[in-house]
Amino acid sequence: MRRKGIRYSLEDKIEFVNRVLSGQSLMDVQRSGGPRKEALSQWVQKYKQWGAAGLVPKERAPRRQQRKRTTYSSELKFQIVQEYLAGGTSYYKLCAKYDISNPAVVYQWVSLYNSGQLLQTTRGSAPMTKGRKTTYVERIEIAQWTIAHDMDYQGAIKHFGVSYGQVYSWVKKFRESGEEGLTDRRGQRKPESTLDENERLKLENKESKARIDYLETKIALLKKLQDVERRSAGNDTDSTNILPFTNSPKK
Repeated sequence: MRRKGIRYSLEDKIEFVNRVLSGQSLMDVQRSGGPRKEALSQWVQKYKQWGAAGLVPKERAPRRQQRKRTTYSSELKFQIVQEYLAGGTSYYKLCAKYDISNPAVVYQWVSLYNSGQLLQTTRGSAPMTKGRKTTYVERIEIAQWTIAHDMDYQGAIKHFGVSYGQVYSWVKKFRESGEEGLTDRRGQRKPESTLDENERLKLENKESKARIDYLETKIALLKKLQDVERRSAGNDTDSTNILPFTNSPKK
């Protein structure tokens, strides 16, 4: 195994990557003088996405600049977590896509999200979507909309023009304490939690409409998928003379 701390040339990296692409395992390449399998896996992903250019080392910055860490907004972290949870990718692929140095960083974000904790903006990064001032009624509506759409934080951010941190906080408070949890008690003379009958009916109607819209969209999508599966099953039956339902697609 090559000694720790030794740098690999571009030619070395390409050679190691090609050995993996030819069928050699990451561990075998590591044992025969290559880098750690974690680093090699990242090289392979970068090579697949950008070719040899993805393996070119970045120019070293002046010492002062080297101390400055790459930072990510809370919304970008949320987007990366959602991509991972949607499936079809890995920590290493996401590192290559977003230029993240270590897959453990993505793993930490996913763990925080799954445990119900807020993905906070790292110090020094520019926010992607700024929060805005909202009324008590708006906060209830946004929390209800997010819950009705199966916790679609990203959709709420776009739909209402608020920040991820705001949506996260309002949903959490609403689920824990109901409407009372969304009151803003900072210097309020009149209790903000007082809703008249008209306001309450409007909120209930909006909540019902949001849930119905979401379910209708979901049902329409399922119908399209079922149609595609039926056509696919029919084509397979015609071309292979297999009896109906013998190899029907999984529901």
